[in-house]
Amino acid sequence: MSRKKATFSQLIDYIQKGASSESYTCYHNTTERHAEGLKREFEENAQHLRARKNGVSLYHEIISLKRQTHLSLEEQKEKLAQIVKSYLSARAPHQLAFGMIHDDHTEHLHFHLVISSNQIESTGRVRLSKEQFSEIQTHLERHVLTHYPELNQKAVFFGNLTAEQKEAKQSKARLSNQGAELKRRTGKTPKRDEVKATLEAIFSTSTTPQAFTESMNEAGFTFYQRGKHAGIQDRDGKKYRFATLGLAEPWATFDATMRASMSQHHTPKKAHSSVSVQSDTATAKATDTDQHTPNDRILRETVIGGMVAETLDSMKDLLNDATDFNSWEAEQQRRLKQMQERREQQAKDRQTHHHGQGYKPKP
Repeated sequence: MSRKKATFSQLIDYIQKGASSESYTCYHNTTERHAEGLKREFEENAQHLRARKNGVSLYHEIISLKRQTHLSLEEQKEKLAQIVKSYLSARAPHQLAFGMIHDDHTEHLHFHLVISSNQIESTGRVRLSKEQFSEIQTHLERHVLTHYPELNQKAVFFGNLTAEQKEAKQSKARLSNQGAELKRRTGKTPKRDEVKATLEAIFSTSTTPQAFTESMNEAGFTFYQRGKHAGIQDRDGKKYRFATLGLAEPWATFDATMRASMSQHHTPKKAHSSVSVQSDTATAKATDTDQHTPNDRILRETVIGGMVAETLDSMKDLLNDATDFNSWEAEQQRRLKQMQERREQQAKDRQTHHHGQGYKPKP
């Protein structure tokens, strides 16, 4: 996942804190070997980037392997470290990268990576198209299947599936006729599959409600919930329910984990605290006019959604005594206002576009 802000320090701390050991640490094109030096090296390299609105500063990527019982844990970690080196050689040969293994999941081993968006001391960002990135992932998987058969990994990417697996995957996905035709002709992944893959990554990497919110914002998703139905809305206004994406069970598990996390740290202070936070946030999301557009309704429903309200409420209680909550809250208000202005501008652009195609009187 890409990050617009240069949060190298935060991400490096997270990677080191969750690492099982330092034995298989990956230093790719870095000269420093300690946390503070690594942070400084990444930050200094990022300063060479040309200033650009919404420009990507870094990438947080994860390489995962399913655990095997017939191999020792150390053997699997060593092989995963080798695979990561092969991946970085293809994906970021001249960029800075740092990563460590996390083994906190019983079924998988994960290698967390922070990758600079630019090459060493370069002013430009390295941008891979979806096709290029998919090709790198497909080749890496093929490399693992060919050279590490003892890991018993199953093919995921379409190009590495057998004819029978491809047919089964297409049937299971239950794509629309249009999406299935696109995939058959071009091999490109329909938008629905891309959304599902992004959400799966967010569920697997978000360890706190705040991290979940940040990842959703970076992906351009807005969470919504209507009764028992929960889902997301993308930047184009398209809605996807978790259930129709086949993510009902992963979402339920993730939601329960987040609620449990919040309940462990949450100490109620005032009975009206939750109502106050919801009200303040809803006011920030509302427009300056009395007219209720569809976008206004969507934003209000998003605020009312349980996850967002509980996240804000919990974060307020957590930060109230330890940090300056007013500055944190102001940042949230700024983001909400920015989102509203962007959607209002999109609505105006669409209206202008429709009017421009209408009747034009002769001069």
